[in-house]
Amino acid sequence: YGSLTTSADGYLCSDLGFDNWMLQHILPPTGPLRGSPVALAERSLAVRLPESMSVREFDKQLHHRMRHAALNPWLHSDAGRAHCDLIGIAPAELMRHTAYGFGEMKRVSAAQEFYFFRPRGDDADRLLRIVELIIHDHVMRPQWRKAASWRSRAQGFGHGYGVRSPSTP
Repeated sequence: YGSLTTSADGYLCSDLGFDNWMLQHILPPTGPLRGSPVALAERSLAVRLPESMSVREFDKQLHHRMRHAALNPWLHSDAGRAHCDLIGIAPAELMRHTAYGFGEMKRVSAAQEFYFFRPRGDDADRLLRIVELIIHDHVMRPQWRKAASWRSRAQGFGHGYGVRSPSTP
């Protein structure tokens, strides 16, 4: 997931060695709240979802609440472009994508779950509280639940391989 990027000459390419990257678990200093549906696992947060909440709904809620820390949208922003200009690299070279194979054709989609995360500071605690709040709001405030499903790109939608313009997400 997220192993594709764009080469300096504008072609999608696999980031060599990306499959060998490892997650680093940064423990929140305070841990989950008492009675929390979240537990600290070896390299992740283990979340007990309510029966009425699907994994997809949880993922969409988490992404919505983390959207201001997402990598790809930031690279499209003025601040992201200014940062890339400062270090002399095109924003497209840092954006992450994933290829999904469906027979002869591969569909390429922007990888959404890459977020800025500081190893020191309060980010681990914030993530833990965001996850707890998603579950709390779902259970305690059912009127806040979204009554719509999320659009799903079917096979064949997205981008194929080829030269990518700088404005292509």
